[in-house]
Amino acid sequence: MVRRNTKRDRIAEAVRESGWERIDVEEFARLQAAFAPVSARYLRESIRAAGVPMSALAEGIRQDSLEELERTLLRMQAEYDAASQAGDARRARQCREAVIKSKDHAKWALRKAVQEEKRRERAETILWMLTWLENPALFPDWLELRKREVRRELAPPHPISY
Repeated sequence: MVRRNTKRDRIAEAVRESGWERIDVEEFARLQAAFAPVSARYLRESIRAAGVPMSALAEGIRQDSLEELERTLLRMQAEYDAASQAGDARRARQCREAVIKSKDHAKWALRKAVQEEKRRERAETILWMLTWLENPALFPDWLELRKREVRRELAPPHPISY
């Protein structure tokens, strides 16, 4: 069976042929314009398929797992800190906007979730993003404490011994 040349294939090929070693927001915008109409999510998946790394702002906040959420929020926090320290208010604002957009998507997904496990996971992702938005600099420390608390909540109860 012959595989069709999909839009994803064409995007991945364009990324590989571009010579870009890393995709930042400017390159991301160029690709989005060149392959319009294309959603940001689809474009990100296509870039990942090409194997070219993305900046924190180009990659955005991933919610496919709590591990990916943690990784991308921490990358965004580092990007936000660097922008703030450099006095780049526009870039710092872009970081916040990326997290806000992702949080809004998670709230939408929470409303649509039927299974209780999915609802709990979505609520947890929203809590992480709200905490990041409240104070990005404290987020890494808060996250370590939160993960300990979640592990404690999920741990089986210890039998009482006398």
